[in-house]
Amino acid sequence: FIVDDVNQKFTFTNGNVGIGTTSPARQLTLGGAAPVLSLHSTSATGESSIYLGDAADDNEGRIVYSNSQDAMQIWTAAAEKMRITSAGDTGIGVTAPRAKLDVAGGVKVADDTDSASANKVGTLRYRYVPGSPKNYSYVDMCMQTGASSYAWVNIVQNVW
Repeated sequence: FIVDDVNQKFTFTNGNVGIGTTSPARQLTLGGAAPVLSLHSTSATGESSIYLGDAADDNEGRIVYSNSQDAMQIWTAAAEKMRITSAGDTGIGVTAPRAKLDVAGGVKVADDTDSASANKVGTLRYRYVPGSPKNYSYVDMCMQTGASSYAWVNIVQNVW
């Protein structure tokens, strides 16, 4: 079943709905050169949300835009876990982030075996180097050391 109202196509096929497409592959498919899904609150202080879940609990996950706080929120297990403010500050486990990245709890930094380079400047890495008879662990940061030179600079190391 296709509805064509001034070339705005709506297609209903096998329980799927298509907007801008005549062959929807999912329950709701948006088609066209640059499809856009727009959610608007009716109030300047409201929220626009996408709820994710199942039949028993339809709000375990959420993506929320708060107009009053001008912030994007990501929820899991029915609680806010991440927020991005209008200033671009991102909080993980923090609802009022005060830096580009503000984390409540530990941050795991993994091994980075890439060479030091311009695109690595500011990167923090943890390295573990097993040895015989000693093992080594390092925390390094990539720093610019000249006009076009870069190096991993050791911050701390442990030997055992």
